[in-house]
Amino acid sequence: MACVVVVSLMRTLELEFLQPLPRPFLQQNQLIPCNKHLVLSLHKKLGSLMELFDESRMDIGVEAIKELETKLRDVAFRVEDEIEFQIAHLHETEEEFGIGTPEAGDTDTPCFKLGLILQQGMEDIDAVKEELVKIKNEYKLQGTPDVLPISEADSSQPASEMVGRDKEFEIIKEMLIKRSSRLRIVSISGMGGFGKTC
Repeated sequence: MACVVVVSLMRTLELEFLQPLPRPFLQQNQLIPCNKHLVLSLHKKLGSLMELFDESRMDIGVEAIKELETKLRDVAFRVEDEIEFQIAHLHETEEEFGIGTPEAGDTDTPCFKLGLILQQGMEDIDAVKEELVKIKNEYKLQGTPDVLPISEADSSQPASEMVGRDKEFEIIKEMLIKRSSRLRIVSISGMGGFGKTC
């Protein structure tokens, strides 16, 4: 879900600000010239973060980064909504009042407001990226956990065998611990007390 929202934000940035011939009212109100570097930076950060998320899904798994993907999705939603609101408000104001080019240095201009939205978006994206890099580095330090056999003398641990289902147990165990470049879902179903958690 985060990927779809981020791609949507990137497309909004491209359509509104990075086209060779943007909409005239955006140019007239100086939204693009004063914020082009911020738009380009945000677009680049989003692209590189998506690549990092893709690598992380392969390296450390989806579950480890699920919470961060939710944060990224929320940031992308918010930034895209705020950008679209500013553009819609600017368009309505121009139609209603015929407002022309704002004066330079005015902090109440659409240009300034858009700059704040883009700047805050980049800070939030950087925070998500830092957390993702931290999780990835911690995972590398821990290494891939090995499955250790449970000794029969340790009665505090659950049994490591499925009675009468040795072949199925080995297949399931292999599927769960095998490192693969592809994500897999292993479904185990059965009645309560049947031994699904072994």
